[in-house]
Amino acid sequence: MGNQQNKKYVMKTLKRTNKILVTLILFLSVIGYTQAQESKKGTTKENLINGTWIFSDSPNTKWQFKVDGLCYDYLEDILIDTYTYTIIEEKSQDGKKSQTTLKLVNTINPEDNYVYSIDKLDSGELYLEYTFGFRNKFITFNRQEEEETGVLTSK
Repeated sequence: MGNQQNKKYVMKTLKRTNKILVTLILFLSVIGYTQAQESKKGTTKENLINGTWIFSDSPNTKWQFKVDGLCYDYLEDILIDTYTYTIIEEKSQDGKKSQTTLKLVNTINPEDNYVYSIDKLDSGELYLEYTFGFRNKFITFNRQEEEETGVLTSK
């Protein structure tokens, strides 16, 4: 009879261990999936554009993109205008990405709006193209990083 009880005890212990292992594997899988999704979010254009950008041709001009969809236009650290912004990825019929555009709409005067093609957007540089008359013009920005002191510096 003692041998039979030992077998039951061992079986109960194995079942309990299996439940713990399965729960642990599921938990680790969910955490891994969540982290993978978060890392994907960091590389989207919407996330990459957030921050402060210094106009290359005029270091006193800054655009600051916020997560809430607002873009602040500063000249010599004085707020000039506020815009809502959207990033639109237009795809060709075969499903490949063909063009990414940035649209700025003035929050006070919606008729004051701009559409730019995003030629490059990464963690340090933003290249925009727009049509002026019959010619295409390019503007470039460099990301401004905030240091521990809270002072903004050019990257």
